[in-house]
Amino acid sequence: MAPSPGWYRDPYAPAGLRWWDGRQWTQHAMQPDRTVPPAPPLPSAPPLPPYAGRNERLGRLAMLTWAPVHLLNFGLLGLTFRRFLRDVMAYADEAARTPADQLGPFPVGSFVSMMVASLSGILVWVPLALLIIWTHRCATTALALRFPAEREPVWAVIGWIVPVINFWFPYQSVRDCLPPEDPARRDVLRWWLCYLGVSAGGVILIFLGAFDPTVFVVLLVALAAVAAVAVLLGFRVARAIDEAHRAAVADQAT
Repeated sequence: MAPSPGWYRDPYAPAGLRWWDGRQWTQHAMQPDRTVPPAPPLPSAPPLPPYAGRNERLGRLAMLTWAPVHLLNFGLLGLTFRRFLRDVMAYADEAARTPADQLGPFPVGSFVSMMVASLSGILVWVPLALLIIWTHRCATTALALRFPAEREPVWAVIGWIVPVINFWFPYQSVRDCLPPEDPARRDVLRWWLCYLGVSAGGVILIFLGAFDPTVFVVLLVALAAVAAVAVLLGFRVARAIDEAHRAAVADQAT
């Protein structure tokens, strides 16, 4: 059972007191008066996960794989959708000039190609699974280290796959894997904005690129540049989280 709410010896500044809300340490701290009786002993911390401070390699792999997989998926869908749209327009033009009894069947080859290309979306689940595992591991470690967080570690899994909330829940889960004052939190925000930019840009690429091959190439190159920035920022985030966790573990050990 978790200790009841109250003032306890501050794990971050043992000479002071910090408020324990029954679940985690809060930001409320104070220096005790000499008349105040000795603070209760520090509640025992839950054991740290065995992978604490050893998630950087998994994080780098997740960051590195999602970029080419997403670009490949968007590129294939854009190309096949352009071919399908061209065939639809050509068939509509032919139908306007040809009597109905002489009109041939619609060429379904481009439609089949587009459906087959859409199956490449299955590959997106590979880097997504890596991101989910990495985020959950880091969030679980951060909870054990008593980092304040808006979400429980379970949301580090659910937040990636549930529509609508997947626009900000994963960002909050990754951000809260770092201490509140850690400057690397800014990198988390930049990384997440790039991630959303690639996802939104891919949809634009599929539809606008279908009308103009030049637009398609320009958008694809722009997406590749944003994805490269996201990967570099993701590497920095993965390293910063592991460094923060190792430092916190060392502080608790002393």
